[in-house]
Amino acid sequence: MATELHHSSVVCPNDGGELQTSNDQAQRSPQAGIGLMEVIVGSLCTLIVAFVLLQVGRIAYGKIKLRWATESLASELSQAKEQAKARGQNVSVLFDAKRNRYGIDRNGNGSLEGNEAEELPDEMRLSEDAAVTFTTTGVLAPKSKEPQIVVSNARDSHQVKVSSAGIIDID
Repeated sequence: MATELHHSSVVCPNDGGELQTSNDQAQRSPQAGIGLMEVIVGSLCTLIVAFVLLQVGRIAYGKIKLRWATESLASELSQAKEQAKARGQNVSVLFDAKRNRYGIDRNGNGSLEGNEAEELPDEMRLSEDAAVTFTTTGVLAPKSKEPQIVVSNARDSHQVKVSSAGIIDID
C-alpha cells in the first residue's frame, strides 16, 4: 500500500467510490481563464510593438517635415525667378544660416526684413549663408557661383541646387 501511495501521489475518495489522484485534479477545465504570466508577456509584447511603431512614426514625421521645408525653399526660389522675369529686374533670395531663415529680398537692400523672412522649424538648419540672384531672363546673375543650399535635421539632409541656367533641383 505504501508503494501505491508513493506512485500515485495522494489518494482521494470520490463520490462515486472511485479513487482519484491529485494528478487527475491538476487538469484544467476548458473554461479556465488566462494566467498572470500570459498577461505579463502579452503586455510586454504590446509595449515593444508600440515603442517600435512610435519610433518609426517619429522618423517618418521628421523626413516629411524636412521634405516640406526643402520644397518650400525651392518654391521660394521659383517665385523669385518668376518675379525677376515679370518685373524685368534682378531679384535675390537670401539665406541667413545664423538666424535659420530665408526669403526674397523684396526691397533690394541686401538683407532680410521681418516681413520678407520665412523661418525654418527649430529642428532644421541651413548649412551656410547664401544669396541667389536671378536676372530678368531667369538665369543666375553673371559671375555668381552656383549655390548648394543644404537643409538638414538630426537624421537627414536635402540639397537645393540652382544651376547657372536658373534650373532648381532638389536632391
